[in-house]
Amino acid sequence: IKISALPTLLISSLGVVDDATKLVSLDSKFAKDIVYILGETYDEMGGSEYVHKFKVQNSKFKIQKVQPGKNKKLYKTIFQAIQKELIASSQSVGKGGLIVALAKTAMGGMLGMQMPLDHLPGNVSDITHSLYSESQGRIVITVSPENKKAFEEIMKGNACKEIGKVTKNKKFIVESGGKAIIETNIENMLEAYRGTFRDF
Repeated sequence: IKISALPTLLISSLGVVDDATKLVSLDSKFAKDIVYILGETYDEMGGSEYVHKFKVQNSKFKIQKVQPGKNKKLYKTIFQAIQKELIASSQSVGKGGLIVALAKTAMGGMLGMQMPLDHLPGNVSDITHSLYSESQGRIVITVSPENKKAFEEIMKGNACKEIGKVTKNKKFIVESGGKAIIETNIENMLEAYRGTFRDF
């Protein structure tokens, strides 16, 4: 089978890790761990996966703006938290927005999540933007309850919000306005995720 792709610009970066035991993977680790979103979310869905998937045409969709100053400060603080071993998992928010990042974290650990996604840091007008906005610089983090106080202390001065918890029952539940708007299970999510390349 031949699969051809359009010419694509690839930018890679490499770095030396002094202590491999301080590396943090994307998969959730333990039930009862706390889920955080770091960074700010705005109504920024211009050119997003959501727009592409659903063929939505809306001239009001804004293109993502990068905030290098805020992001650099946030990343330095995350590095400090990692060195102190306060972070259990870490996943960047990219294509597809926050909901995709959360799904990857859940599928990676094969553990469920329950998340009320109202009132994210930043400024979003509705739950659709909360789920699918591709605002740059954000990261999904999970933290052990025993590290909650220390983690939140070190994150002071950065956009940081607790948005849910990891669960043992493998249910993936997103809530808004006190009601579940997404409710599925990890096995179904993983089947859909892997199904894209089923015939290759």
